[in-house]
Amino acid sequence: MKDLIEYMARAIVEYPDEVVVTEEEEDHIVYHLRVAESDMGRVIGKEGAHR
Repeated sequence: MKDLIEYMARAIVEYPDEVVVTEEEEDHIVYHLRVAESDMGRVIGKEGAHR
């Protein structure tokens, strides 16, 4: 799953080299996605606008 998240994120951002996915496992698995600040809107959707 981690590889899939990284692949998808790299496909939509302008700075794919800055994509970092980490995995945290306790009772369940949590994935953390880090991208360049200028790419946040692309990842969140709707250019990051809150509606």
